[in-house]
Amino acid sequence: MPAAQDSGLEPFRTALRAYVDQTQPYRKQAAQAAEQVPGKDEAATGAEASVRARQNVLAEALKTRLRPNARQGDVLGNAAAAAIRTQVSTAFSGPRRDLLMDALAEQNETGKGGPQAVTINDHAPAPRVPPQLLDVLPPLPRQLEYDFAGRTLIVRDVDADVVVD
Repeated sequence: MPAAQDSGLEPFRTALRAYVDQTQPYRKQAAQAAEQVPGKDEAATGAEASVRARQNVLAEALKTRLRPNARQGDVLGNAAAAAIRTQVSTAFSGPRRDLLMDALAEQNETGKGGPQAVTINDHAPAPRVPPQLLDVLPPLPRQLEYDFAGRTLIVRDVDADVVVD
């Protein structure tokens, strides 16, 4: 079941586009830094170092230059959060509830620890959202993804590996 069109989500979509547009020059800088890592083509160590360099450069730019004062709700907003809560609640009370619960239980078994505090612009080890739930959430640009931190749904920058909102 695709995500419903909700007028409360339009500011969220606009904020997502703005975020991606604003971060694009920093993504290019991060990619250039990753290219300069010696031995980046060596699978064992260089490739990981290259990925980490890209993540670190972009995360640092987000923290210090682009979004140093970022707060919860800057991207998501109250209207979108309410719409998403409704969509998630509907998914958990629908016919696919058991599939969703199984997927979440499986992730929690192989998950990344217990609930942790979530801070904007910081890394948060969090399991990904199961496909059954992604079907009802508003789509995100490829640079972002939904994750869970405990019972909190977060938007994470894939390239910087930090919480956006």
